[in-house]
Amino acid sequence: MNNTNLAWVAGFFDGEGCLNIQNRRDEGKGISFRLTLKQARERGRKVLSKIKEDLNCGNFYHCGASWQYEVSKRDDLKKVLTMLSPFLRIKNEEVNRFLSLLELWESKRVAPKKEWRDKPDYGIYGRYKIEASPPI
Repeated sequence: MNNTNLAWVAGFFDGEGCLNIQNRRDEGKGISFRLTLKQARERGRKVLSKIKEDLNCGNFYHCGASWQYEVSKRDDLKKVLTMLSPFLRIKNEEVNRFLSLLELWESKRVAPKKEWRDKPDYGIYGRYKIEASPPI
């Protein structure tokens, strides 16, 4: 993917993207990490389809009146966010925190804690903040 396309996707993510970290529904089975973009109508479908094609990963869904592009595989998340990071203007800090928590989780230095759910968000659209991550 060339830098022009990366910059375009990064700008779109800066304005419309969401990073989400939450307990998986099957309690005790871990945490899910997710990047999501949503758009409405046919134009939105075309935009998200182009992003999926350019990034060569993720899933594309039709949700009611809107379309959703989602990346949830951890290797794909790291790849996508690392590629977009140099072009981000708004969500640099959120991406860095998200990647740090992903790295902590994968190294098993952090475990999901019930009490974390009550902590406020710190720039990540999810339930966890990195500063609250106790070592195992």
